[in-house]
Amino acid sequence: MIIALLIAGYEQSFIERAVEGSTWGGYFAAQNHPSFHNAMGWRLLFGGMTFAGFILLVWDLLTIGKDETRKAPEII
Repeated sequence: MIIALLIAGYEQSFIERAVEGSTWGGYFAAQNHPSFHNAMGWRLLFGGMTFAGFILLVWDLLTIGKDETRKAPEII
């Protein structure tokens, strides 16, 4: 996700500031560039994977030991 944001930020700043001269036209041109769209797509994909991992982690933490049948060891 970080690499996707790096690519998107590079493309946006390069087109917006270097090519178009930091104008509104440059801003909109940078937002419509194919590289920016690709990077945002990758960001969405990896963000979804991160969210799915978070949901899996929460589910695992909430259900850990739920069906445990073993006795806990006694400490003497």
